[in-house]
Amino acid sequence: MHANKVPMDDCAASLKDSEGTATDEASPSPKRKVDWRFTMDYLFPPECLRIPNFLVFLCLVIAFFIDYTVFLTALFQYHQFVEHNTSIISSLKIFSMSVGVVLGATTFRYSYVVKVGTKILLITASVVALGTAIWITRVDFTKHNSFYKFEMISMAFNGFAVNYLFDVFLNSVMASTPMHLQGSVAGIYFTVGQVGIALGDAIFTSVVGELGVAETFAEKKAVHKNIVNGLYVGVAACAIAFIVSLFTVDTDSVKAKAEAVKMAESPASDNSHSTD
Repeated sequence: MHANKVPMDDCAASLKDSEGTATDEASPSPKRKVDWRFTMDYLFPPECLRIPNFLVFLCLVIAFFIDYTVFLTALFQYHQFVEHNTSIISSLKIFSMSVGVVLGATTFRYSYVVKVGTKILLITASVVALGTAIWITRVDFTKHNSFYKFEMISMAFNGFAVNYLFDVFLNSVMASTPMHLQGSVAGIYFTVGQVGIALGDAIFTSVVGELGVAETFAEKKAVHKNIVNGLYVGVAACAIAFIVSLFTVDTDSVKAKAEAVKMAESPASDNSHSTD
């Protein structure tokens, strides 16, 4: 009797151990709590702030959209309300700005950025836009050939400068943006552009006030004065763009890329010397 008791106890113990092990393995492990902040997809990822010239380009996009919106709106209303042109004629008179944009798009080459640099090109575009914006404000219906003297060529160069700004900005920011952020960055700048258009319309409307077709000479002078005051909003936007462009960091020229490579290699060389 005693000879058979030990194996039975061993079998029971082993069975208990096996059941306990099986039960432990089958029991679900407690779930780890995950912080919801680590699973969010941000509309404005903080990593974007590390992109070179990110904030500078935000300001430039807003400024140049204000410039573009204000000049098109102001001069279209000027030709309609002061000069009594039809909608088609007024559109044709401001079409030179679109011609400048097309010329800028067809003549731009990335090699210019590589040779000259991002900063110099943006400063140059801002200076051209500011100079032509000031010249456009001299428009006056009492002067002979005012359109040819103060509008047609100036608006073409202004559109040319606006296009160059966007060409340089797009090439620079997309080249510096990591692949996983390019969709977010493109959406941010697109939204900022819409904000610039809204600001341009809102500020121009607030400065100009209510406009109507001017019949008498006194009414024409009053409407002309209000529209010129509105044009100064575009001048202010170009001035802001010029000031902001001074803070641009050159990232695309041959010299800038060589300096970046040199800076990247210098810590490695210092570590190798210290190891030796």
